[in-house]
Amino acid sequence: VNMGCPIDLVCDKGAGSALLTRTTRIKDIVSGMTKFLSCPITLKMRTGWNDNKPVAHNIIKQVEEMEQSNRISAFMIHS
Repeated sequence: VNMGCPIDLVCDKGAGSALLTRTTRIKDIVSGMTKFLSCPITLKMRTGWNDNKPVAHNIIKQVEEMEQSNRISAFMIHS
């Protein structure tokens, strides 16, 4: 799951780094992917939606608390 793309065209559709503002949607995506895929899942994200408010640590914590968290093979963070 790529939550790192900052391009307006992507973010205006609620995708890319715009997902960092929608943790419920992230959980829904992870849940849906684990239902239908048998391969490992990775999450790539920016540290936050903007430089002043890092949220990646909170998102990782929330995803790790999910029942399906054992299916996440890696979290990747970049600024």
